[in-house]
Amino acid sequence: MSDSGFVDNFTVAIEGFSSFEREALASFFRLAAQRSPAFHQVDEVGVADFLIADGDHPASVAAVRRGQRFDDTVFIGAKAPGGAAAWLPRPIDPMHVLRELEGLVEMRLTAPEPPSEMMDLDPMEIDTLRGGLDDLRRAPRSELEPEPEPEPPKAKAVAR
Repeated sequence: MSDSGFVDNFTVAIEGFSSFEREALASFFRLAAQRSPAFHQVDEVGVADFLIADGDHPASVAAVRRGQRFDDTVFIGAKAPGGAAAWLPRPIDPMHVLRELEGLVEMRLTAPEPPSEMMDLDPMEIDTLRGGLDDLRRAPRSELEPEPEPEPPKAKAVAR
């Protein structure tokens, strides 16, 4: 995933869990900081690259959903919340958590970039900097349609 001599560093925050589980994960991250990619635990969820969330704790799942971080989160619990990118069952296995985090890193690095505001999204559009046809003022539909031709006079019926 990285060149020799270069270490990819990512931050991870923990959302929810018992104090015992939090401590176990924290000690694991101290060891995981020595490898590549390296994962360092941070306290602030808003600045973390990735999250590990308690999938059995509704408030934790709701916090991840509010922050729109489902694509950056490994959920741990009885079942995966709908839309989760990564999930593991209990008991917590630090090596499995690490593999899931590596999978999220891989997804992030291989995901196509979203289109920028400058990107031409219309393949048929002519270059607007040169004043293409699509830049011409468009006439309202009524100006484009020819006026209907008047109908010929109707013959009068002859009474007998």
